[in-house]
Amino acid sequence: MLKVEELRPSLRILEQCLNNMPAVPFKADHLLTTPPPKELTLQHIETLITHFLQFSSGGR
Repeated sequence: MLKVEELRPSLRILEQCLNNMPAVPFKADHLLTTPPPKELTLQHIETLITHFLQFSSGGR
């Protein structure tokens, strides 16, 4: 019973976060933290190298 009572405030906080979250894309456009768009990866060697380095080093 105690654990259930501890979960109730946490669920309210999560509901507030979801209800107040803006309805816009939230993926960052920073080149070092997000993979490039696939179409750019297939067109530019620099983008392909960046994509390879990000995923081979475990970064993301």
